[in-house]
Amino acid sequence: MKGAAIVPTRILIFERKGSLARRVAAFLPGRDYGIHVTPATRSSLALLATFRADLILLHVEEPADWGLLGEIRARCGVPVILCSACQSQTDAVRGLRQGADDYVRWPSSQIELEARIQARLRRARWDSSDPKGFCEAPRSEAERAKPLGSRTRR
Repeated sequence: MKGAAIVPTRILIFERKGSLARRVAAFLPGRDYGIHVTPATRSSLALLATFRADLILLHVEEPADWGLLGEIRARCGVPVILCSACQSQTDAVRGLRQGADDYVRWPSSQIELEARIQARLRRARWDSSDPKGFCEAPRSEAERAKPLGSRTRR
């Protein structure tokens, strides 16, 4: 009996100019990643219905790109790492509040981006292996305000 084929981790990159895809493709080959690049446009969102991504990298290069994050979130729960040249803390907070799972100031080091990709994929595999999850999110506003170590288990 032959072993099952190894399916590469599928990374979908939304961007306009290709700089992120070139850098990612340069340091991820041979590491079991399948990279698919699509333009960061609303018409490209249809791809989410047919391409099963394990992770999405969204490169915010223009103001219109911010709207794509909300539309991606409305269509799927795949982890999204937002990459942006915007260096302000306000932009990072905005991206995270709009649904990004992580925010990377672009350009970043290859080592940092790869570590963030691996961490998001690890977390996504862990989340999908246990539908209940190990930790429950705090339900009340008061519980959310407490430091993490002082939250009560239900």
